[in-house]
Formats: sequence, structure tokens, C-alpha cells
Amino acid sequence: MRLLLVEDDARLSNRLAQQLTEHGYAVDCADNGVDAEYLAASVDYDLIVLDLGLPGRAHGARELAQGRNRNTGADPDRARCLA
Repeated sequence: MRLLLVEDDARLSNRLAQQLTEHGYAVDCADNGVDAEYLAASVDYDLIVLDLGLPGRAHGARELAQGRNRNTGADPDRARCLA
């Protein structure tokens, strides 16, 4: 399973990524909304773990889900899980 971890706290992100990798997940990390949107549009992730308190991203989850729908044609029910 491939997942995207979006977290701006480097220490927390590193710890989570390490633990998830140890449990067999393929983990890509982004520390800001711009990179997260780019990665989400470029890769078909099974799961996105998103820090809802990213600086400068008032509606990060909704924007990420909408971008995913536009760029990959994701199933609306699947994208709703992100919002």
C-alpha cells in the first residue's frame, strides 16, 4: 500500500514515516500543501494522511480531494473520504 504523509512538523513526519515503513507501507512525504497537491496529482495513492493544520492551507483536505478528482478521475466516494 502506498501512502502520502503530509505533515509540516519534521520530527513527527520522520517518526510516522519510519514506523509506517517498518509496517510495510511505501511512504512519500510532503511538508507543505503545494508539494502535497503535486504528489497527489502525480501518484495514485491508496491513502493520504493529511495534517489539517498546515500553514497557509485553510481548506487543505477539500482542495486536495478536489485536485485529486480533477487530475486522476478518482471515484467521488473515494475522494469524499479525503474531505
